[in-house]
Amino acid sequence: MSSEFIAFIDEAGCSGDKFGRGSSQFLVMGAVIVRRSNLSSVLNAFDEARKERGKGADISFRKFAKASEKDNFVLTRLLGRKPIKTAFIGFHKPSLAGTHIRANHGSEYNYLTKFMLERVSWAVRDAPKPCGDHTAEVVFSHQDMYPLHDLQDYIERLKRGSGRYNTRANWEHLSAFTGEAHSDEGRMHLADLAASSFHMAIEPKMHNMTDERHFGNLLPRLYRGAQNKPFGLKMWPEAAVADAQKAGRMLFLNGL
Repeated sequence: MSSEFIAFIDEAGCSGDKFGRGSSQFLVMGAVIVRRSNLSSVLNAFDEARKERGKGADISFRKFAKASEKDNFVLTRLLGRKPIKTAFIGFHKPSLAGTHIRANHGSEYNYLTKFMLERVSWAVRDAPKPCGDHTAEVVFSHQDMYPLHDLQDYIERLKRGSGRYNTRANWEHLSAFTGEAHSDEGRMHLADLAASSFHMAIEPKMHNMTDERHFGNLLPRLYRGAQNKPFGLKMWPEAAVADAQKAGRMLFLNGL
């Protein structure tokens, strides 16, 4: 039996250390969680955006980093109206200088993955249960730096030693862990929009500028748990987040 849900996961930012000289301060993951029966409707966002933007049928939307801000804005706005849930994980790299996480780029990606799998499993657990086996296939974007077989080995270690790895994932709601290459307007493009929008919202550019417009379009679909708490968003360390807020960034947190 196929899993009832699919979660598409991509990352944004980079693992370099020379902050402010071509390397990002934040490394993030974004996920789009969709019921399989709704996937066609969700992917229709590309055709709907093409019509709204006045593009011909032969023109495809490119991935976030190569598309215009108008294209990305319309796509995220339409995606934010679809029957999906989103989740976002990010950490501030300079704040973790000298730690094991920063010393090993694979550990960075693994930490993001661990926290993301928790939230995907919770979102599936809390979703209405009209049919299916109520699990999610988790599909990661192919990354040269983080081979899929290494990631799968790490996930197996998490599953075998949940306490030692301090994970709260509900594994019974996760069925398989696969990878998929990015393609324009393909399934992984959904996760690209989520991760890249989140990164743009928190990564300071020249003059301390960030852009929350695209991410704001997706926030209505953020996974929320008990008492409507925004469990689908996790950023750390908390001190770095507080500093960003003091600097006038991450205004979206005020509405959560």
